[in-house]
Parts: sequence; structure tokens; C-alpha cells
Amino acid sequence: MFTDAVTVSVLLSVAWIGDVLYFNASDPLSELWRRAWIIPALWTLLVFVLLVVICILLAPSDYPTRNGGIIGITQPRRVAAVTVAKRVAEECGVALGQKVGYGIRFEDVTSSSTRIKYMTDGLLLREALLDPYLSKYSVIIVDEDHERTVHTDVLLGLLKTVQKTRSQGANDMVHNGHPKGENGAILEKENDIQSTNILKHNRGKKLSPLKLIIMSASLDAQIFSEYIGGARAVHVQGGQYPVDILYTHQPETDYIDAALMTIFQIHLEEGPGDVLVFLTGQEEIESIERLVQERHPKLPENKRKLLVIPIFASLPSEKQMKVFMPAPVGFRKVILATNIAETSVTIPGIKYVIDPGMVKSVWSKRSGNLRKMVLCHSRIFDDFVTKSGGRAGREGPGKCYRLYPENEFYKLKDSTTPEIKRCNLSNVILQLKALGIDDIVGFDFIEEPDRMAIIKSMELLFLLGALTDSSKLSEVGHQMARLPLDPIYSKTLIVASQFSCLEEMLIVVAMLSVESIF
Repeated sequence: MFTDAVTVSVLLSVAWIGDVLYFNASDPLSELWRRAWIIPALWTLLVFVLLVVICILLAPSDYPTRNGGIIGITQPRRVAAVTVAKRVAEECGVALGQKVGYGIRFEDVTSSSTRIKYMTDGLLLREALLDPYLSKYSVIIVDEDHERTVHTDVLLGLLKTVQKTRSQGANDMVHNGHPKGENGAILEKENDIQSTNILKHNRGKKLSPLKLIIMSASLDAQIFSEYIGGARAVHVQGGQYPVDILYTHQPETDYIDAALMTIFQIHLEEGPGDVLVFLTGQEEIESIERLVQERHPKLPENKRKLLVIPIFASLPSEKQMKVFMPAPVGFRKVILATNIAETSVTIPGIKYVIDPGMVKSVWSKRSGNLRKMVLCHSRIFDDFVTKSGGRAGREGPGKCYRLYPENEFYKLKDSTTPEIKRCNLSNVILQLKALGIDDIVGFDFIEEPDRMAIIKSMELLFLLGALTDSSKLSEVGHQMARLPLDPIYSKTLIVASQFSCLEEMLIVVAMLSVESIF
């Protein structure tokens, strides 16, 4: 366990000198880094910890870029990848997109000089389709792993395979620019010029071993330590100011109305400080935003300085950035957020948190011969409640208003069900097949998905023509895997081009792929 003092000593001993970040070799983490190939880490101080880890990785004792590799850091959400990349670039005193950059869907802010790249976990999976050994990376950090998204779970299994292969000498696995067959290949791809060029480039080249760090705010260290071979866990204790927890006397029948009333109660009765309200999705956020805008002009004239800012995953990046801007003098910010603000980002100025205690999750459910995705509202989970309440105590003492009775808190489940156990697996299987992993049941998931769900998803892919009779990826399946869409949408676009209605179907698929078009 590392104390705050140790964390601070590491931070203070870091200095940017030319192309290298130096830190004192006597710090406890340096020895751990030299010895460990995989480090699962429990982090409770997200903002500074990312900087600490990067500084450790760039230590002269084992500087990753000496072998041409860069540091890749994955985030489950776009806004986290962008904001943390900007923060690290600022701390290192470099221009964003040069030594520090980021990559998200439809946006690549990197260059040939980039040494540290932040990206979404889905983007790294897409890169693996073209570069099976992730050869340009010396270090990969998987952040926010406690969220257990499908992409993160698949990525961990893939990284274990890549790491093992590279430790054995990845150059021995390549022959004439193509991966060898089963038992050697991570990727098996036909007619892909870019992939072939990458493999040819690495032929005969000794790839350095891949180092892997797993970071989380509430990770079960034992599970992950066993999964990755007993690696040592490091816990960095972050600073936290006291937070007063307030509960309701009775359950709230309408938590939206209760959240609205609590916003105005805080604004009228409490001292300075911004308010963070957790909601389940875009529809609720926009509803409360509209209601606040309608009612706040009716407040006393000296209490009308209220600035409402929404943040959710599908919001354009430039609008998401508004939550980090300071409010005008005399104004109080009210930030309406999904769980994107739970741990992915740290918003300055938050003193009050409103937690309705509800979460929206997607479940794949069978209906006759079809499987449908169902949105379910349910009580939130213990680990989310703990982290969300902690948002109020980052910069000073704060308050957390939980819109449910205290006895309900003790009935909460410890953690959410991993997404891979409750979602449609057809896209997961398609991506794994594209990576040359044919034995889906035998793939090293951290927690195995339901076997019947795997079978039904493979049946769907077969009906779509993505799989052959021998369960191999077909030519159409390879085309589908290259499109970052649900397999049904991918096949729709491929067929649409044959029927000369591609433009119309692009509009339809685009509308179906977003939560709201308004």
C-alpha cells in the first residue's frame, strides 16, 4: 500500500528533461515496474495517478520508446480519452498531438512523434485487426477496468495473448508477411493490404515484450491478479475530504421530480459550489435541463444565476468540454451527467452531488426465435454509489444527497453485472473471428459469457452470411468486421450497395445507431 506521501514524492521527483521523463530510482514503484510484466492497480486518485504512472513508464531504467514503442492508454469513453490527453500534454509542457495525443472514433490527434496515446478501448481493438501484435506499443494501460464493458473484457483476453506471443518472440510467428496458422497466429486475415504491410514490416524484427497495467477505481484485485497470473496489486490511496451523506425518509416515487427539487433546494439554501446530478440517460438529462430552464427565472432575482450543463456519451466532444470551464462569476453550475462523470472524468468545483440511485442497463433477452436488446431501469450498485458520492469531496468538504432511504443502500448489490454477461455477443464473436480466434468458447475471458448466448449469436452470424459452414469467417464476414457497427447494420450496408440504395440505408443506419437525433 502506498501512502499519499509516497505518491507526492514520486510526483515531486519527476522532471521533463528533453525526450525523457526522469524520476528517483529509489521510489518503491520503480522496482515494481522493472520486475513486473503485468500490474493490476487500484487507483482512487485518477487525475494525478495517470500522470504518476506515465512518469514511471518513461523512467530511464526502462524507457519504452527506446525500441520504437509508444505507451497506449485505453479509456471506456471518448470524453475521458480527450480530457486526460489534454491534461497530460499540459502537465508535460508539450503541444497536444505531438508527444502526447489521442485517438477516438472519427478523430485522430497524433503524429509520428507521439509517445503517449490515449484512446478508447474499442479503437485499440480496431487497431488489432490490422496489427495483430500491436507492434507499435511497448506499454498498454487499461484504465477504468472496473466498468467491465464488452470491449474491455475482450481487450484483456487479447492483450494476454499478444503479451505471451511477444514474450516468445513475435518475429518468429511471421512468415512472408503473413501470420502462421493456428497455434501461432493471433490474426488470420485475407486480402488485407494494410495488415500484410504491417506484418512484413515486422518480419524478422525482434519486438520488445509488452508491459500491461490494469487500473481501476474499485477493482477486485484478487480476481484480476489470478486472471493475469498472480501479478502484484498496487493501491495508491488518494486524498478525500469529508462528505456528508443525506438520505430521504421515504422512497421517492418520482426521482426526476425529487432531483429537480433538490437542485433548487441546494441553490437556495446552501453555500457556493457546483452541483453534479447523476441521471440514467440523455432523455432524463434533457428533461431536467428543460425544467430547470423553465423554473429558474421564477426564483428571486439574486438567485437566478444558475448555469445548467449536460454531459453524456453521445454529446459532441466540444460540448462535453464545457463542463470543465469555470462558471461566470456569481453563477452556480448544475451538471447533469450519466455515469460518465462517476470516475472517467474529474469535474472541478463540485461540492454537491445528487444521486437518485437508478441506473439504466442494456440486457439481451430472447423473444421467440429472436433476441432483443432491452433497456432496464434498476437500483444502482454499491460500488457506483461509493464513487459517485466521492465526487463531492475532491476539492473540499461536500454533501451527497441520496434520493432513497438509508436502509435501501444496504440492499444494493456490490457491483454491476459485466456487460459481456448481459449483451448480444454477435459483434464480439465477429471481432474475435476477424482476429483469427476461432475457438470462442475457449477464449480466455475474465468471466465466461453464457454458452447458449454464444451459440445463438453464432447462429445469427451464420444467417447473416458472416460465417461459413465450418464456422470460419466468410468474405462477407471480413467486410462486416471492418465496419464499427452492429453485424445486422454492417450486412445491411453491404447488401444495400448491391441494390443501389446505399445512400438511403446509410441515413437509416446512422439514425438507428444514435440514442437521439435531436
